[in-house]
Amino acid sequence: MDPNSADNPSRVLVVDDDPLMCEIVEANLKRYAFVVATVGDGAEALAYMAENGVDLVITDLDMPVMTGYDLLAKLRKDAVLRHVPVVVITGSEDSNACERALALGATGFLTKPLNWALFVHHIWYVLNNSKRENTIREARRAAEAASHMKDNMIAVVSHELRTPLNSIIGFSRLLIDEVNGPIENDGYRDYAREIEAAGRGMEDLVSDLFLFSAILSGTQSRNDDDYTVETLVVPPARGVAEVAKSRGIKLECVMDQPFAEITCDRTLVRRAVGELVENAVHAAPDGGHVRINASVARRRLEVTVTDDGRGLSPDLCEQVFDPFFQVESAMTRSRGGIGLGLTVARGIARLHGGSCTLEAAPEGGALARLVIGDMARFLESGDRSAA
Repeated sequence: MDPNSADNPSRVLVVDDDPLMCEIVEANLKRYAFVVATVGDGAEALAYMAENGVDLVITDLDMPVMTGYDLLAKLRKDAVLRHVPVVVITGSEDSNACERALALGATGFLTKPLNWALFVHHIWYVLNNSKRENTIREARRAAEAASHMKDNMIAVVSHELRTPLNSIIGFSRLLIDEVNGPIENDGYRDYAREIEAAGRGMEDLVSDLFLFSAILSGTQSRNDDDYTVETLVVPPARGVAEVAKSRGIKLECVMDQPFAEITCDRTLVRRAVGELVENAVHAAPDGGHVRINASVARRRLEVTVTDDGRGLSPDLCEQVFDPFFQVESAMTRSRGGIGLGLTVARGIARLHGGSCTLEAAPEGGALARLVIGDMARFLESGDRSAA
């Protein structure tokens, strides 16, 4: 398709120290409604482009003051002009001229004498590609801007919600403890407990949002130290023990080296393990079985959490890591949350140079696998035994 039209003509800058060549190129392009300007060297071209917009540059290579090669190099380093397509035309007998020009960022290359019909078609082709690339760049820029705005919104909302939540949880606790005197009606005490439970539930959601935002933006840091496997795995298991017991679920935790040390951020790793264990307990049927297995190999911690629930299809095993994804519909699901638990767990694993995956368990149900440990860091420190 011809990208040029009388209503919206493409602007072309011809750069050549041969006035006759400039005149011929200009005449051929004006026949097709192009708006054409001509200059004698690269320096004049840069000055012209600083004041005027162009859609395409056609340049010779061997010119005084500033060559076509230098012009290409400067254009590709300019934040505003770097995407302007440049077609090189030259009578140079240097066999490396084409390779050198393309390496510097030339969009097309033609040799003199020119076939003028093919020349114009080549210009149309280059302009078409340039317009498509500009459309893609604009779409990407808009998507990145929207994503950045979303990340900022999540961070701001998460931060602003924490202050009122602290008040809700704190004052409900004071009511439960009857700090300012006894509450005569037990119903009010029950209400206070409900308020505290709801506040803590909301606090967990906000914490997920805050951590997700930090991981997504790359601002989440690690507070590393050496911790035993036991201190990383047992507390998250205890956190769901009461819920598991109430449903008759057998919760089993096996560690091959409980006192082996892993370098990591303990708070984050506990959070990741806790997300996997909580997810497994929710998936297991009443009277079911959840097994936590922690092993250390090559100075990396691998935690697997297996449940005997109904499991997931292979496509869902990956989709559950998408932000805000819910396996159950919003109207029928029996569990609260906004679908960030597994997303956060994977983000924590990757922050530690590891991984987090979900797959079908050999005996039914699902198996979540969390790997913690930055192998590259250990190799750089000289521990070749870990390779």
